[in-house]
Amino acid sequence: MNINIYFILFLILSLESFILFAYSTLKVKNGFAQTFSFLCLAMSIYQFFYAFELASPSGESIMFFGKLEYIGEVFMAPIWAILAYKFYYKKNINLRIQLLMFILPLLVLLFALTNDLHQLFYREITIKAYDNFIIGSIEKGPVYYVHVFYSYILIMYGQYLFIKSWKENKGIRKRQARLLFFSAFIPVLFGTLFLIKVIPQQLDPMPMSFAVFSTFGYFVIFKHGFLEMREKIREISFEQISEGIFVTDYEGKLIDANITAKNIFSFLNNLGLSIFDINSEIFSNGRKNFEVKINNKYYEFKITDIIEKNKKIGEIYIFQDITEKKVFIEKLKHNAKYDFLSQLYNRHEFYRLSKISLKSSSNPVTIMLIDIDHFKNINDTYGHILGDLVIKKVASIIKTIGNKNSIIGRFGGEEFILLLPNTDKSTAKIESERLRRTIEESRVYFKNRTVKFTISIGVYSEDRISNYNLEELVYKADQALYEAKNKGRNRVDFYKNEQNM
Repeated sequence: MNINIYFILFLILSLESFILFAYSTLKVKNGFAQTFSFLCLAMSIYQFFYAFELASPSGESIMFFGKLEYIGEVFMAPIWAILAYKFYYKKNINLRIQLLMFILPLLVLLFALTNDLHQLFYREITIKAYDNFIIGSIEKGPVYYVHVFYSYILIMYGQYLFIKSWKENKGIRKRQARLLFFSAFIPVLFGTLFLIKVIPQQLDPMPMSFAVFSTFGYFVIFKHGFLEMREKIREISFEQISEGIFVTDYEGKLIDANITAKNIFSFLNNLGLSIFDINSEIFSNGRKNFEVKINNKYYEFKITDIIEKNKKIGEIYIFQDITEKKVFIEKLKHNAKYDFLSQLYNRHEFYRLSKISLKSSSNPVTIMLIDIDHFKNINDTYGHILGDLVIKKVASIIKTIGNKNSIIGRFGGEEFILLLPNTDKSTAKIESERLRRTIEESRVYFKNRTVKFTISIGVYSEDRISNYNLEELVYKADQALYEAKNKGRNRVDFYKNEQNM
């Protein structure tokens, strides 16, 4: 064996490719890494046997190692095309198509290994001396040109997909596509120049040019995490999950996002950007579970750390639109406070708010109890639907009484209650009489029927007292309402201190 500088050089290049193969095989367990590793293995085999071809002491050994080179070389183009397809489409090629892609390379390998029988791959091999060692100069056969043509088609297809990825993506994925495109561009360029004999024919530049691919490969893997974050997430097929998902590295840079997430937040199309720069208010709160309101919609976020070898390497953000849930909860809260029919406070909420209002007040206060006169007769005569319309009508008019601090509720059935802070007796007389008169003049129309109705009001006003007792105020207003009804209804009565309690 003739050990020379070229033998050592290509042996080192073969080792470099093999290291890439081992790294992508052992480091990450996924389909993309597997395809990448096979490509590196094919390059390593090609470079390894080419190194021994350059160290061969005879023409026979040159021919022997030259044939073995094709164990790796014939598979490189289809593997490259498959790699590009997976990168662009983010899915595997149909298995049947993959098998078809390797039929011709296998036949070419068979023709190369058995060339002595037919000379269809190499017509003739001439041994020449070059720089203290010997090389084989070959005359190509028809199968060789078929192989070259087929390989160029597959490589150009792969390059086309990487160009499309380069143009259509942003951030880290754009950079990955660009680097992978150029990693194959150099070998293709040198191979073409060698094939058309533009450059010297003594040494095949292809094995050397694969060093460029290895260099770019290392850069893509270690600098841009090509075989790391993206494929770990792809393993759970997160494109099919209904929740929005996006992934960041340990610095907060966007690595990937599923379709749901991108449709909701357009900024997730900017892969490579930091989410903290995009919206620090949302994503810098330090919480693992939180809710935010964005564009009048509510989203619930859950964040999970991605751990590898006891080290945090990124985060997974899972979020979902909880607007309907929030609306439902708000509706439940509303229904817990408000009467469904009148949309006034229910009795419980009226008491709660009134006690809070009275607790800190020492100003005049008025409380009114209102009863719709002969409401049972309205229901019996016209039906409960019309009775409901009367309830709504009265409620809408009552809302016009008092001030912004007034508390209005449905006390029960056809009864309503009002607490009017900062309202003395003289003001209460004016307001209550205006309310009675307004309702007396109002009408409800239903199915060609016009219904008139009136109310009775019981009022109690306290001008100078602190620490009001709500129950006592309601009791006195109720006594006044009782008097109003006894005196013929459709009137306002005030509680009189001389009444018996």
